Amino acid sequence: MLDSKTIFNKIGEEKALAIERELSRCKAGEKMCPSCEGRMNRIPITYVMPDSGGGGDLVGALVVATIQAMIPNKKEYLDLDGCPSCGLFWFDSGEMSNVSLSESMKVKEKRRPK
Repeated sequence: MLDSKTIFNKIGEEKALAIERELSRCKAGEKMCPSCEGRMNRIPITYVMPDSGGGGDLVGALVVATIQAMIPNKKEYLDLDGCPSCGLFWFDSGEMSNVSLSESMKVKEKRRPK
């Protein structure tokens, strides 16, 4: 559980602002806030992790870098729980570090059934 101020310090202003803006727009999920007992909203997030560079010799590293430049990194998805009443956010195991280390992150719109 983290508050808004802590999130700004851990993941940076741009990512934290995107999460905060979306908090009030998202639908309520099933989790209850452990602080105020309100229903927490589910914030859909898309992020891309940076390339994990290959070590080894220079030629091998250049080949890996060339291939990585041609193939875009896979998008990852998570649903972050946030309380619109008290501003607390619940990061499951590994989610904070993934968002923090990601090279890009955006709040994605949920697809609506037709």
